[in-house]
Amino acid sequence: MCGIAGEWDWDGAPPVRSVIDAMIDSLAHRGPEGRTCWFSPDGKLAFAHAQLSFFKGAEAQPVSNGHNTIFVICNGEIYNHRELAAVVRQSGIDCNVRCDVEIIPYLYELRGSSSFELLRGEFAFALYDSRNQSLYLVRDRFGIKPLYYHTTPSSIVFGSEIKALFANPHVPRTFDNASVATKLFFITLPGRTVFSTIREVKPGSYVELNATRLSEQPYWLLRLEAAGGPQDSAALERNFLDLFDEAVRVRLHGDYPVGVYLSGGIDSSAVLASMVHSDAKSLKAFTISFENKLFDESQAAVVTASQLGVEHHLVRVREKDIAENFLHSIWHSEIPVINSHGTAKFILSRAASAHVKAIMTGEGADELFAGYPYFDANEGLAEQPGFRAQFAHWFRLLGSSQAVLGFPSVVREKDINRLRPLFGCTPYLGLRTLLYSRLIRPLLNRDFRRYFSPLTALEVMGQDFRSHNGGTMSRTNVDRFLAIKYDLPAYILNFLADRQELAHSIEGRVPFLDDKVVAFASMLGDEALIGKAAGKKLIRRALAKRLPPETLGSQKRIFLAPPTAVDEILRSEWAHHLLSKAVTDAVGIFDWRKVMLLRASSKIMPLRSGAATAVRSVLILILSLHALYHLFIVGRSRS
Repeated sequence: MCGIAGEWDWDGAPPVRSVIDAMIDSLAHRGPEGRTCWFSPDGKLAFAHAQLSFFKGAEAQPVSNGHNTIFVICNGEIYNHRELAAVVRQSGIDCNVRCDVEIIPYLYELRGSSSFELLRGEFAFALYDSRNQSLYLVRDRFGIKPLYYHTTPSSIVFGSEIKALFANPHVPRTFDNASVATKLFFITLPGRTVFSTIREVKPGSYVELNATRLSEQPYWLLRLEAAGGPQDSAALERNFLDLFDEAVRVRLHGDYPVGVYLSGGIDSSAVLASMVHSDAKSLKAFTISFENKLFDESQAAVVTASQLGVEHHLVRVREKDIAENFLHSIWHSEIPVINSHGTAKFILSRAASAHVKAIMTGEGADELFAGYPYFDANEGLAEQPGFRAQFAHWFRLLGSSQAVLGFPSVVREKDINRLRPLFGCTPYLGLRTLLYSRLIRPLLNRDFRRYFSPLTALEVMGQDFRSHNGGTMSRTNVDRFLAIKYDLPAYILNFLADRQELAHSIEGRVPFLDDKVVAFASMLGDEALIGKAAGKKLIRRALAKRLPPETLGSQKRIFLAPPTAVDEILRSEWAHHLLSKAVTDAVGIFDWRKVMLLRASSKIMPLRSGAATAVRSVLILILSLHALYHLFIVGRSRS
């Protein structure tokens, strides 16, 4: 896995070598094994690449086709490169491919932009076609790997992370208030970032740019359409296991050992069991151990690793450690957050980096296979919210100790009336959005409130949803679609995956998001996902002969850091500064007095209550936004 960056100015001063060097230097953590910088013959285009190689003797990038007319720099892996190379050779193109990314320019030479949909893997790349002087920025189907860009009428600057763009002095450093506002009720509209003029290539899409036009087109669309008729459960389990084993097997490629992040749940345990089944060599598993037993899953992971005979490393993460590393993890993620769990993954990755260069994880399983508790919530209660139901929901939120491990939605009739016309039901993401907006709005600076419009964001999402999905969808599929489209790339694959892994030069691989596994999951009906099948029973039954009973019978636990880690963070000197009146007023989002009242209230609430969890989530959200201002707008991109 690597870091990429570049600049193209087709009608002005050519890129400056020292600036391009600074851009790729900012991504050294993504590729510590060497850096290259390439300029086009006319000097107007620069490609830079930071290398993290998994094959001994791998060539530096950019890679090109046989005629040296198409050039590519890529962050990622292409798992079907051998099959694609055969297709290219059969067409009559001489194709000398020694590693996976080298297939991209040859395939483009054969198929043009329609080649992007043939790529199977986790990738983000830039491709320059010198024949028609066009640049393409391309991202994998689920946004596993990041890619950002900034444009002017005559130029583009791009990179794997926003900090690479900020290393270019021509890129402005300001917040985009409208985008920040959507983050406050925890929505990220695809393509947007919290920084003005900086865009993100959407998952499953490519940006095409030349001197006369810029356009963004999807090359793949998410479709969730249940297969007609009843589905035999035993056949589904066999089919899933065959596809999943193959997805894991292709991700074991390379000349170096691949490890696994192991929790106590079924997803990462399934990944590990499949790796063992594939005879992975020198296999190592890594698990976070929290002192707070309510959040600690390490003992369940110990049982799984022991039965599978895998070398197991427990990484103790103290609340003090989270406080000391929080700013570093935010610098890498470049997004606001509502929990410090990504910081715990940051610490885990640092420990794992002493042993492996690549890691398998279970991300994507809950979104695809309806694993979160809200997928199987009582739909009747959600659709008929009388006074008693609303009171019960509020009681759960404010008083229940169970709410510490999740964030329940509070259903109101007004919410239902707003969401049904947009989605045909009341999806969890919509309910969560409206709940967050009610919690956050009173804390806002009065001037900032004009940007705060959750209904506008929901209408944009609803329009996008309807354009992708004709006809009626079950509520389960609506929830799956929204989770995959909005939560997965914007947050989970960032703060809980790629950024925290590559902060320590570890490549993350996610077999649940393999193209073939996703195609299988997309065809599942509700009877295979919820009700009697809830809790990913399909996966549990498929792995029944490989995993211990304790793992197969485990309940879904959302990975969160203990809320008391927030208290440790708030005691730090830097947190005091970031929540000071001077900084709060300079950022211009929140009312400082109300933030101080919120902070004071956190000290008197019962620790194991939903109210305490909600308040601490909001405080972390505020603190992380101020941290982004400090790190990237005031602090010049230094953690």
